[in-house]
This record gives sequence, structure tokens and C-alpha cells, in this order.
Amino acid sequence: LPSSFSSCSSSFSFCSSKAGKARAYCLAFGDNALILLTRSPHTTEDIEYSLGEYLIEMAKKKYKEVIVADLHNSEGKDITYFTLLNEGREYVEALSSLLKKSPQKVELKMGYREIKLPISSLGSAGISIFYFSYLFPIFLIVIDGNAITKQCKFYIEKEIKKAFPSSLVLIATTDSHEKNVVGGVVNEFSCSKEVAKQLAQLSKEAKENAKKAKACFFSSLVELNVLGKDVPLEMVSTINASLEFAKVLFPIALLVATIISLYLISLI
Repeated sequence: LPSSFSSCSSSFSFCSSKAGKARAYCLAFGDNALILLTRSPHTTEDIEYSLGEYLIEMAKKKYKEVIVADLHNSEGKDITYFTLLNEGREYVEALSSLLKKSPQKVELKMGYREIKLPISSLGSAGISIFYFSYLFPIFLIVIDGNAITKQCKFYIEKEIKKAFPSSLVLIATTDSHEKNVVGGVVNEFSCSKEVAKQLAQLSKEAKENAKKAKACFFSSLVELNVLGKDVPLEMVSTINASLEFAKVLFPIALLVATIISLYLISLI
């Protein structure tokens, strides 16, 4: 059971900000917020523990419950992670700018679709598509894989924007290593134009079937024992693998379950 449970809200707002190569997106549900980070098309990798905590505390000055997640949608040649001492500082600057904004609030309305495809780099959770109705269409595409090729990302964005020119398309991966046979190998999700067209069609269906919804946030404490000299990095890796820690880097895969629950609430 969650150690705390916030009140549900049918209010929704969106805003974004940029600092250097970093971008921050905020999907706010009443007094609670989902904050997504990326450096795409530049390397977007794991966030170190202390940086994740710092970002959450920053956002909690404005919101009651906060989920921070990196979109993990742009791999580089080197497998690394971001801290307050390197590129992670740009995440801080982007979030600081974002929190100063007061976006227009609307009634929450969303739709959902999912699909599982026989693609070697796609995990068993498949692909989930979330649509949020706002001043412009917002699509969140969550892929169960370890990053995504730039070409595939381009195909998906292009096909969805072809149908909805004014839309914002956010593409995320779960950072899953389910399909990685060899440790340290990225094995990015790749796709054809045909797959991108399938996802665009599902995006249309998600929009067409959108319903009014309410969002409920909660937090729960989880105990972890991590040994070794690289404790902060290993802790993040353990968290992403277990998909059970919502306080540091709320994994996108667990985020899927949350948003699906949000959608199901709308059907009650």
C-alpha cells in the first residue's frame, strides 16, 4: 500500500523549457506533476541518484507529488550517466525555468492504445501510446526497449505529425535490457516506416477514443541494499531493473502502469 496518497484531480496542464541541450517537459495533474527529461538528439542516459533527488526537491517547491523520468530516447557511443558535475546541470537549469511558468489548465481528457510487435529489440511489454488533450494534441509513446535509433524516432514523429501537424510527440523507452544478450550492449529499438505508420494509426485511435479522466498520485518507500564502490550508479541501475522505486527516477515502465490506471479510472 502507498505510504501517502494525494487527492485525485481532473485538471491538466502542460509546459516545457530548454537549457543548452536539455529539455524538460511538465505534465501537471492538479497539484502533482510528471516531469520528463531528454537531451535528444544528443545522448540521453541515466540520471545519478543525487541529481534525481535534487530535481525532485526542486519540483516539490511547486507540486505536492512529483515523478521525474528521463525519456531515454537518444543513445550515444558511450554508456554513461548524468550528475550535477556534468551535463546534468542543464537539466537543473531547464527545470528551474520550467517551474517559473504558469500554463493554462484544462479538464483532463486522455486516450490509450497498445501493441506488441515481433521486433527483436522490443521487450514483452510492447509499445504503449497515450494521448492527452490540450491546446494542442500531446502523444506520449512508451517503447519497452533500451533507447531508440534516431531513424526510427524520426519515422514515428513524422507519421504522427503528418496526421496531427500541431501535435507534440514525446517518445520514451523503458531502458529495458530484456533483449540485451550481452552486458553493455545497447541494442536500440529500431523500426521500419510501416511500423511507424501502425503507431500513427494507433495514435489516431487513442485520440478518437479519449475520455475524461482523473489522475491520482501516490508515493511508497522501498528498501534497497546496494553494495560496491559505485553505489549511486548501481542503485540507479537496480531501480531501473526492479521497476519498483518511485522516488528517484520513477521508471517509465512503471509510469506506463500509472497512466493505464489513470485511463481506467476514466472508464468508471
